[in-house]
Amino acid sequence: NGLYWGMYYIHERPDHTWAAQMFGANEDEYDAIKHNSGGVINNGIGGSATANYNSMVSAANAVQSDPASLAKYNTLTQKLDVDNLITYLLANWFCDNGDWPHKNWYATHRNHPDGRWRFHSWDAEHTVENNGDRKFGASPSDIHNKLDGNTEYRIRFADLVHRSFFNGGPLSYLPSTQIFQARMNQLDRAIVGESARW
Repeated sequence: NGLYWGMYYIHERPDHTWAAQMFGANEDEYDAIKHNSGGVINNGIGGSATANYNSMVSAANAVQSDPASLAKYNTLTQKLDVDNLITYLLANWFCDNGDWPHKNWYATHRNHPDGRWRFHSWDAEHTVENNGDRKFGASPSDIHNKLDGNTEYRIRFADLVHRSFFNGGPLSYLPSTQIFQARMNQLDRAIVGESARW
């Protein structure tokens, strides 16, 4: 109503509708959960989001109980997009997301033979605060810690760390600094009004 209310950062809700637009297929095919296996947003056709998510976590538990088993790891990779998990974790750890992973995440899964769970960032405003509460090693449903004893996972993790943090990767010093500076430049004058508003 004409009253200045500050700055807004608008982004899409990464639910089943979003997943269908990003990855293809009909939105009714996707399971979508928020925060935990019981936070069901959508049960995809022919599926149960909670049961499908718990099946993926059980596969991760099997890897944890027998980290040398390639068969158990391969079973997990049929249920979880491992590259997505790793890059998702690196992004949250890099910015020190302090209000996660106990909440503030979405995961989607297509009910299809090739469907795998993918994690998506949500409500990550408590980042870069340097509050000393580092979340390195943390992950939704503790999946990373269930997998970190497996050689295949560790190699893939190392590959994606190298790709992200070295040779001009998106989290290496110069590119990440440039992205942060560009965002600061966008907000420089607007922050004056934001400060006055609050």
